[in-house]
Amino acid sequence: MKEVMRTISLLAVGSAATLAYQRYNKPMMCAMKKAMHNTKRMAEDKLEEMI
Repeated sequence: MKEVMRTISLLAVGSAATLAYQRYNKPMMCAMKKAMHNTKRMAEDKLEEMI
């Protein structure tokens, strides 16, 4: 009985993680792209100031 409960709980955790990944993957990737773009732009501005 203990093994069955353990298996069921692992399946529940796995399915919850899969659903969270599917829901939040796109917004997180968009935020990462935006942060990278902002960092790149700031670095380019600093280089222009130095020249």
